[in-house]
Amino acid sequence: MKFCYQLAAALLLAGAAGCGTAQVRGIESKIEPTEATVEYPVATVEATNVSYWLFGLLPLYSGNPHRPNTGDYHIFQDLATPENNEEMAARGVVRYRADRLDDVRTTVDWSGWYSLGTVWRKVVRTDAVVMRVHHPE
Repeated sequence: MKFCYQLAAALLLAGAAGCGTAQVRGIESKIEPTEATVEYPVATVEATNVSYWLFGLLPLYSGNPHRPNTGDYHIFQDLATPENNEEMAARGVVRYRADRLDDVRTTVDWSGWYSLGTVWRKVVRTDAVVMRVHHPE
């Protein structure tokens, strides 16, 4: 019975701590192209997705990569994957009217907390540079 209370408290704590979230943010570059420039960076994009797991085995909450920055999440699905994060970052190409992503780096971090690792947090973070091809006139 004590375990059931701990489990309920862990689920409540995971929900109160900010359920799984998916976020994308970009920082525009100040670099202007010159005549000799073939490609130039337009922005850097960071896509982050957070999910919470029970014992690191059962996904509880996961941010929705198809609706980032909205606080939308899914229950009992693992949507915090490098592939989904790269898709979120790739939307930056459209947002900044660019041509491609460059220097894409993804990290996956796990951390266990609450009563000997009952609830685990998985954070997938993808950083990329949005590049635009310069077409001199």
